[in-house]
Amino acid sequence: MNSNPATIMTDPASADAIYIEPIRWQTIAEIIAKERPSALLPTMGGQTALNCALDLVREGVLEKYGRRADRGVA
Repeated sequence: MNSNPATIMTDPASADAIYIEPIRWQTIAEIIAKERPSALLPTMGGQTALNCALDLVREGVLEKYGRRADRGVA
């Protein structure tokens, strides 16, 4: 999750998929449902992404898809 679309994270050579979407837990939950990622890196998106990761934990999204938050996130 990265709130700055101008960074290297949007380079097709370094990402399996790129979504230019609002960083809201509902939007990220839809992407998780579609892509089933093995990991999320909310630390790349500043405070917005960190807050979104916390919301994903609170809303049970990570648990629903068999993912976990490391101790530092939840």
